[in-house]
Amino acid sequence: MADLEARLRDLFAGPVATAVADASTPLTPLVGEEAAIVGPRWSTKRLWEYQAGRHCARLALTRLGADPTTLAAGIVRGEQGAPTWPPGWAGSITHTGHGDTRWAACVVSRELISLGLDAEIDAPLEADLQRRILTERERRWAHSHCSSATELGHHALLVFSAKEAFYKCQFPVSRLFLGFHEVETEFDRAGAAFMAWSERPLGPLAPGQRLEGRFLRVGDLVVTSVILPADIPRRSERSHV
Repeated sequence: MADLEARLRDLFAGPVATAVADASTPLTPLVGEEAAIVGPRWSTKRLWEYQAGRHCARLALTRLGADPTTLAAGIVRGEQGAPTWPPGWAGSITHTGHGDTRWAACVVSRELISLGLDAEIDAPLEADLQRRILTERERRWAHSHCSSATELGHHALLVFSAKEAFYKCQFPVSRLFLGFHEVETEFDRAGAAFMAWSERPLGPLAPGQRLEGRFLRVGDLVVTSVILPADIPRRSERSHV
């Protein structure tokens, strides 16, 4: 776990704290209003993902110096189910799994405006899902850089995860829902990095303004990150350049 947490930290620029949980992790109880939304119809899997995400969030916040008062309020679900972070904090939660394998993680920061973290089981996407997720430009790039259908499927999953991370990063500042074809990506596979953007204005982000992302593959997981740093040019600033 410690090694995986360190590798997750390396996905982000600047001081961040991470926390990871799997099916063997003893989870702390839900606190504050976190428990209020749990319903009797929640499956065991859904409850574990929710509780594990909040467990990781509290642990990551503690590691970055959050005080007990900050932690007592819990990390409640806000608009579109996104976590509501304490004032002055940015964070992202992800969880994935298959069968009895479960995995959750959180990353938090006090220096970034926003950030996105996503993890997926690294299984190739089928052709119909590829069409739903990849834009025409992304499909052309993938077909020219992937040497087999399996490699293409794995790359499509990476694009999916990158777009999920971008969405999580932009939502706190835009409050806008984005479809997969409204986000473009460009990958540097050798450098384990990518850029992601949308042609829509997203809060402070101008149309086409790119955010930096990184990715890693570890075990049977693919993990992606996107950051919105404090020094990024705002849309109003760019319009006067």
